[in-house]
Order: sequence, then structure tokens, then C-alpha cells
Amino acid sequence: MRFTTPLSYLFGGLLLAIIVVVLFAAGPRSAFAHGGSHAGPVVKQMGKEAALEATLPKPAKSIKKIVAVDQEAVTWAEETYGVRLKKGLYSYFIAQDEQSGKTIGGAVVRRSPFRQGRLSLVVGLDAERQVTNVALISINKNYFFELEESMSKGIISTYRGMSIAQITNAKELSFSNKTQQQFAVALRDATVLLATLMNCTQQNSDEEVGG
Repeated sequence: MRFTTPLSYLFGGLLLAIIVVVLFAAGPRSAFAHGGSHAGPVVKQMGKEAALEATLPKPAKSIKKIVAVDQEAVTWAEETYGVRLKKGLYSYFIAQDEQSGKTIGGAVVRRSPFRQGRLSLVVGLDAERQVTNVALISINKNYFFELEESMSKGIISTYRGMSIAQITNAKELSFSNKTQQQFAVALRDATVLLATLMNCTQQNSDEEVGG
């Protein structure tokens, strides 16, 4: 009996140490799996259809397009707007006049990492390549609070009427506030992508007419 009691204390201590190590190791992974960091839960402002409705010029019918951004398009975007895009297939929506069939604008949905969370927005352009509207679909709660003052029901109208050049040179791009600065970057990239997709579609249409 004099030997069993110390051994039970020894095994008990080892078991406790193992439990502590396991919990410590699992803790960070568990936090990360649940969206961890400090971004907070995702806050949804509106659905995709409502966001497109708010950003596509009216009256018009919406048509989904899939466009390949090749090296030529990447070069065009960089030379024209100073933004380097990634090559690949992208989808966007055009607004087409129901009577004339003429394209009067477009909109693109962009979902991307945003700081320690996720961002989903829609930006629209009219035929003159001016911003029709910017709609926020969703963003993490803590970042939403920092952007809330500039929007109404998910619509950020402060960008309405801006040219692409104004978007790519917006003062918010150099803000010390990280959330506002990163949002300006995401909006800039989405706007340039949309302009590039619309340009590619126009070029393809011109080639079909000319050919």
C-alpha cells in the first residue's frame, strides 16, 4: 500500500498535464475554425439580386457574361488604370436596353478576403464608365461598424457618379484607418475588373461586327 498511493499521485499528475497540453494545443485551432481572430461574425446587408438591382443602370434587362481575362487584358488594365489583375475566367452582369439592345452599363460581384474576415460587394458602372452605386452584401461585424456611417441599408452612395480614375486615386487608399483603406482597395480592384470585363466584351463585339 505504501507504493500504490505515490504511484496514483504520479499517474494523476501525468494525466492532468496531458489534458492541459491537449487543450492548449487545440484551443487556437478551435478559435480559428470558428472565425477566430477579432473580425466577428459575418453581417449580411442584402442579397445578391438586391445588390445587382441597386447597381445596374435602369431600365434594362440583366444578362450574365463570362469573360476570359488574358494577358492582353491584364496589360490593358495596368496601363490604363495602374492596377494589375489576375488572369482567369470572370463573370459579370451587363445592363442591356430592351428596345435597342445597346449595353448601358454593367455590375460585378466580388467576394474576397478582407483583413481577418471576408467581404462581398457589388459595384456598377454606366455606359460612360461612371459608378452607378456600390452595394455591400456582407462583411464581418467589427469592420461593418467602421463603415456603417458611410452607408444606408448596404448602399454606399458616396461613390455614385465617380469616374474610374477617381476611384483608383481615392483619398481613402492612403487612410491610416485600415478598414477604410482596405475597403477602398477592394472597391478599386473590383471597379477596374468590371471596366476591363466591359472593355473585353466591347472588343469582342466589335470584332464580330468587323469580321
